[in-house]
Amino acid sequence: MKQQSKRKKPESGNPAPKEGVAIMLKHPAEEQIRQRALEIHKARGGGLGQELDDWLQAERELLAEQERRISLGERVGSAGTWNNHLVRRP
Repeated sequence: MKQQSKRKKPESGNPAPKEGVAIMLKHPAEEQIRQRALEIHKARGGGLGQELDDWLQAERELLAEQERRISLGERVGSAGTWNNHLVRRP
């Protein structure tokens, strides 16, 4: 008689990280940042002198969106560089 394995099969997909777990975020691709920074620039009416602010805001937004998707258990694409960000969840 064959014994059945009592091991639980792993679930498919990416389960949401547990609290207190560090997750790695891939840095958004430069083209993604450039495109979002341009949208931010146009949304505030253009003008000179805030290019760096627009770029940094675009990076923050894209990283926050990636973290949100991970927390919801969605698979995040591999686009981006190897310059990862370590985010420690509370």
